[in-house]
Order: sequence, then C-alpha cells, then structure tokens
Amino acid sequence: MSNNTEFLRVINTNGEWTGQYMERAEASKKDGVFFNTVFCWLIIKETKQVVFEKRSLNKKYNPGKYGLVGGHVEKDDSIEDTLIKEVAEEIGYDISKLNKINLGVAKPAGLYKSFAYNFLIFIPNKIPNPSLQVTEVECIEYLDYSFVRESVKNNEDKFSITWDRYSDIFNRLDKILKYDSFANNTVDKFAKYFRNDKIFFFPSKENERKEVLNEIIRRWFDKDKEYSELELNNVIKANIETLDHAFFRRSLVDHGLIVRNNDGTKYSIAQ
Repeated sequence: MSNNTEFLRVINTNGEWTGQYMERAEASKKDGVFFNTVFCWLIIKETKQVVFEKRSLNKKYNPGKYGLVGGHVEKDDSIEDTLIKEVAEEIGYDISKLNKINLGVAKPAGLYKSFAYNFLIFIPNKIPNPSLQVTEVECIEYLDYSFVRESVKNNEDKFSITWDRYSDIFNRLDKILKYDSFANNTVDKFAKYFRNDKIFFFPSKENERKEVLNEIIRRWFDKDKEYSELELNNVIKANIETLDHAFFRRSLVDHGLIVRNNDGTKYSIAQ
C-alpha cells in the first residue's frame, strides 16, 4: 500500500464503475459507496499451504489477523497490475510472470465495502527471503488450506476474510485443489492442530487426543533412540507454540506412547 493519497473508482451495487472517483478514506466511510480490491492466494502446490500475512498491529482494520496479500485498486490501475504491485510491495515477491487463476469476486457484505477479486497462484516452495512492508505486515505464515477453510467456516476470529463473503471462493479452491480427495491424508487430517509443523492446539476429546499424540510420536521422535528427560523436553519445546511442554510429556507417558526405563532416567518410544 502506498502512503500517498489514493483515489478509487466508485463502484455501484452491480460491480460496475459509476464514472466517479473518490478519495479512499472518504469511500471507506461513505454509505452506498463501493470499490474494488484484489487478493492473491499464493499456494504451495505440493503441501497445500497458503501464504497469509499477519496484519500489522498498527492497522486500523483487523490488526494482528491473518489476511491475504493484496489491496485496493487505485483509479488508474488495472486489477492485474494492482495484484502484481501489492504482492511486490507487501512481501517482496514477483508474480508478474506466474500463471494467475481467476477465483471470482467476493462481494460486499456487512462492513466490507469492496468487490474483492481473488486469484490463485501456485508456487513451488516457500518464498525465499521475503521483504515485508512493515507498516502493513508483521510476518508471513504458511497455513494448511484445510485449517484456513475450517477456521473461516467456523467464524474463528483469526482471519480478516469471512465465510459469508468467501464461501464461493473456497468452493472453487476445493475443486482446484481436489480438497475432498486429500481430506483424509496426514497433512490435512491434523491441519487444525499443527501450524508450520508445530502443534498449537490440543483437542479436548479423548479419541482425538490419542490420534494427535500418535502423530506427535510419528513426527518428532526416533523410535530407536533413548531420550534423557532434558532431551525429551527439548524435542517437545521445539515443536510447540504456546502449550505446556510438561503437559505433553505427561500425556505421552500416560497414554503409553513413551515409557521410562526402570530407574526413570531415560525415555523411549513404546514398541
């Protein structure tokens, strides 16, 4: 986003330009005035991870929430030119030569006054050395598509996008990503518990807890190695976000997934 005064094309309720322009701040406040925005779904094809930026805490709207990379379409810019410009400005990534798949338009709803054009771009891996626009972006994260989808659908207050506006966009993404066909694979099944391969949410239901604990064993531990308590704690600490490492150690032991030796000095994976 530019810090200079921005003028936007005024759009009517049918998504058509009225022939008028309006300063962005005024357009955002004035009833009955709509405008265009554009957003990019950057997705790593192999892992189905989506690039989301965590919005700066200084932002007026949705501070600290996850948002798609993009922004307002200024009066003299095209949709595609704005998409390329915003991605370059906000995260320092050049998408000018990448294939852009049109996902459709999220229409205005509630407090959201824009016709939001959405595009999908597949990328081969994580963005090397992203250059963040610090006034806009606190950091970027790679979030599993299914985690994003279910969080937005359940109206969890983590994202700046809402299900009432974006359900059609998600339905198109489901088809492109063959969401149903990979819904039961390992990455997707545990997506709501793991973020960037670290656990950040632990379920309350016992059967789900056992599944997650088994997945922790599979991801984090060598079944042929013995661990001291310090080593065990270090493995757990390295793979959790805000949860208590001692709780996870006890849970793994209590569920019979990790066993202590006779003198209690070593731990190993139950065979």
